[in-house]
Amino acid sequence: MKKLLLSALILSISQHTGANVGWIWSFGTESGTIITDGNYYDTLNEASFFIHQFSVSQSSEASIPLTEFTNDQPSPGLTWIPDQVTVFFGVEIGYVTFENNLGYQYVFSVQPDDSQLIDGLAPQLNNILVSAPLTIYPDFIFVNNFANQTTTN
Repeated sequence: MKKLLLSALILSISQHTGANVGWIWSFGTESGTIITDGNYYDTLNEASFFIHQFSVSQSSEASIPLTEFTNDQPSPGLTWIPDQVTVFFGVEIGYVTFENNLGYQYVFSVQPDDSQLIDGLAPQLNNILVSAPLTIYPDFIFVNNFANQTTTN
């Protein structure tokens, strides 16, 4: 009963207009977070979210978590369907790219084994540092800049 009440409270709080969804992503040796628009209630069904922020918390390249990543694609986002493959969109449907000032790029794709960390300073070498299937799930919400964890994954 407590868990049901807590879930109802979290869903109620997350419906405020100031709420955003925090997502945990990982593939291979890489992991981090993505902050999108929307609320946690939206993640219970199929929905599209626009990406506001991308960050890396763990990487095979030690300098990566210390840098800021940007995306120059117009309105990058993801379409979430629970228990199915997440579809990213940006310039083209199917993938989205984030890059830092050191030239490293994260490319998220819907193809198996196709999410990649690339050394963008040597693109002619096709220098793929990590390539593995992507795992992503909603994990927390922000209400008025305060994070509330919603799952136990």
